[in-house]
Amino acid sequence: MAMKSSGMLIGKYNVAEAIKRNLVATTFDVKAAFASIGQNQIINAMNKAGISSVDVNYIMNNIRLRWSEEFNGVYRGLITGDALSMMLWCACFDDLILDTNCARIGGKVYKYGLAYADDFTLLSVPEHSERAIKETFDIFKNKQLEVSKEKCRSTDKRFMDKTGKITFLSQEFGKQAEPQAKQIITNVTEKLAGHHRLKIATKHRLLMFSKSIVASANWGPLTDVAENNAETKRQYKDVDTLLANELEKIIHSGKTAEDLIKYATKYKVIGGLGLLFPHVNYEAMHQDMTNKIIIDAQSHKEAHNLQQGVAQHYFREERLKVKAKELQQNTVDDSVPKTGYALLGYGRLTNEACQFLIDMTFGKIDPGIPQKCELCGNQLKPGHEMSCKKINDMHIKVHDIFANYLEQKLRKTFSAKKVCAAEDNRAMNKKKPDVELTIKGQKVYLDIGISFDPKRYYQTKQSHYASMLDQDGNPIKVIPIIIGKNCTIHTKSREFLEELDLNIENVYEEIGNLLAVYYASCAEEIYKRKQVKRDEVNNLPEVRNENLTNNRFAELVSDDVQIKEKSEHQAILEYLKEQQKLQKPMQKADKAKKKRKPDDPRESQTQSETVSDQHLTETSDSLNSSIQINQNEILLSLTPAIQEEIQMELRMHNKTTVTKILAQQQNVQIARKSQTRQLIYDTIPRFKP
Repeated sequence: MAMKSSGMLIGKYNVAEAIKRNLVATTFDVKAAFASIGQNQIINAMNKAGISSVDVNYIMNNIRLRWSEEFNGVYRGLITGDALSMMLWCACFDDLILDTNCARIGGKVYKYGLAYADDFTLLSVPEHSERAIKETFDIFKNKQLEVSKEKCRSTDKRFMDKTGKITFLSQEFGKQAEPQAKQIITNVTEKLAGHHRLKIATKHRLLMFSKSIVASANWGPLTDVAENNAETKRQYKDVDTLLANELEKIIHSGKTAEDLIKYATKYKVIGGLGLLFPHVNYEAMHQDMTNKIIIDAQSHKEAHNLQQGVAQHYFREERLKVKAKELQQNTVDDSVPKTGYALLGYGRLTNEACQFLIDMTFGKIDPGIPQKCELCGNQLKPGHEMSCKKINDMHIKVHDIFANYLEQKLRKTFSAKKVCAAEDNRAMNKKKPDVELTIKGQKVYLDIGISFDPKRYYQTKQSHYASMLDQDGNPIKVIPIIIGKNCTIHTKSREFLEELDLNIENVYEEIGNLLAVYYASCAEEIYKRKQVKRDEVNNLPEVRNENLTNNRFAELVSDDVQIKEKSEHQAILEYLKEQQKLQKPMQKADKAKKKRKPDDPRESQTQSETVSDQHLTETSDSLNSSIQINQNEILLSLTPAIQEEIQMELRMHNKTTVTKILAQQQNVQIARKSQTRQLIYDTIPRFKP
């Protein structure tokens, strides 16, 4: 069975059916199976198969000289993991299976052997099971193969262990076949443990998740011969939830497991990742498994042809049916980002570019803030640095590559040529479209645009070409092909491309790959520019003397950078928050004392002490208002010595002293910041607001 495409499935199915007929199933574990097979047996097996002596000598020389070990003067062993070794092992093992299957008592077969590679299971009639097991041990011994008795299992508790369960081809069997979902959860959890230890980029985590983690889970229903009932299907839902939780650790979307399952399993053209989760696709997978079993059970030639032509591709056809139905129910929404093509396509996406695409997918990129970009002059939006036209000219490159792509695809069906894809043409006349098509003798022009707002940009393009005439004075027909920077296509643009018989999924895939390259290049360029800024400022005398860190420099140049609080400042932060909460009641009490006249001399003395402390209270009020605005500035300016002093004063409950220290430090910080910032503005004018 190891050499058949459906061998694993058929082997497990036969074991399940045998147990239903009350046969005893016993598994045998061969110690170092491939390394222990005698090479004389290998030669005999090849001779029986009709292999020429030249080929036999060639194969045996390779085995003897490079991969064999010598036991008692007899060369033994095959190369583990080699495809040819698997074929040779199966050829040698045929004798053992034949010896097992030919045994009869009273004209009836009382034992039957199943093997997949080196996994061997004996099926026997209950009343003759003990005899069948002993005979099988003798057959292995005669072939000089040692069996590990402590690892053998049987469904009959009288033999081997007392559990009454066996494991064959990764599925557990007792009185009936157990669902594979629990084993899959164990396997996936082990894979995830290794996955988490890898220090790799987000993009590569996504690729490993889609190609390795999901693949180690979604094979279950394709080979699971357990009873198809609600409980079996429910267990696979736990597998889907496990996968969704892992996906959340990678993309940080803030969505629930249920939402992420829908996102992961939706087709890319609808706005998902197009992954196969076992519970979502359980019915189609189980139907595929049943189909393969039915076809394999037939023996005539026509059925064999069906097996080769239908069974191997049945699941693909089933998926296409499901896909067609889903696309009918969920028509393509052109406002939904199609970022799955970029996230699972281009391999060099940086973490920043990945997170930008994910934020667009889940609506975290809000409408633009009313500010202008210093580089391109456009409206500044969240994540604008990832799409600025002036960065590395990537906006133009993506435009030109996509124009070439459309021209090459349409040339196969229509007369198509580029009009304005070349740089010099664009510079001479910006009112030229990109691609010219000739459809039934009429010329139609395509003009490609890339924008955060495809709807608005489509209208802009239409008005842009409204007054354009051809050489004869007739208005020309220009169709805007507008690409959204969230991997979408304007609805009318998409519908027109579909009318041209273009595979819209292939178009989305091309757009996704292009924008992935675009965002990766933009992120790299942004990093370089920030590094240049750091180098320029770090070379200033004042900055060098202060030894500003990157975070400190970022705070001086940009007010929107949040500086993380350090753990050693936690005690000071707690004190500041406590002071802010207590300040208002203290101020109200002070005002009440000032209004009331003192009748007792002792009360007068107390009031004079309060007035003498008024300066400290005002200083504390001023400090608290400043601290509320920017506590991090003061915390970052504290030297280790000052921090230690504050910690000591806090332990001694000298809060007045702490207030004085922080007030002094605030004044020093304000003066230093003002002086340093002015020096930066004078030296590098473009930093000046």
